[in-house]
Amino acid sequence: MGSGSGSRLAGKKRIPMDAVREEPFIVWANEEEFGSASAIRTIAGFEPLVSYQAANAMLMVALVGAGMGVAMVPASLKAESMRSKVVYRPLTGMKAIMDCTLV
Repeated sequence: MGSGSGSRLAGKKRIPMDAVREEPFIVWANEEEFGSASAIRTIAGFEPLVSYQAANAMLMVALVGAGMGVAMVPASLKAESMRSKVVYRPLTGMKAIMDCTLV
């Protein structure tokens, strides 16, 4: 899971899903429905508060770095840019298992 470096979540080593229930989410959008919002419903067991829809993962990370919300992204994005503005943390307490982190 990714969050902004100034976020209340930034100091945690792991982020429980319940801690992000009320956070604004930046989600991957597709033409049918919110792409990653659907995954969040399945994995987390709650309806995410969607603040922005992003066309790609790098835009999601950029919006997180700008403090616009949190995003559930693949762990492989930890190596990408915005490291000074985005903190990546593993998630705990998921209903389904996926290899992802919060940004």
